Amino acid sequence: MTASSYPQLIRSCVEGTGRDALEAGYHRTFLSDAVADFTEQAHRAALDVSYPTSCHETLTIDEFLATVEPSSD
Repeated sequence: MTASSYPQLIRSCVEGTGRDALEAGYHRTFLSDAVADFTEQAHRAALDVSYPTSCHETLTIDEFLATVEPSSD
């Protein structure tokens, strides 16, 4: 099972939803360029501190899509 969070405010929506997903047994993947916060400092703190300690992986949108879309080869 995988739970992905997308265009939402990091602190209130993404991290809370992610914690619930983790407790329910889901694999947590955060999309670093699909979230925002009120300041760049808060955004960086989430990406550099919170995400690495509380999720399975952090990807960009393009990286994530490459894992779920079939290759054209």
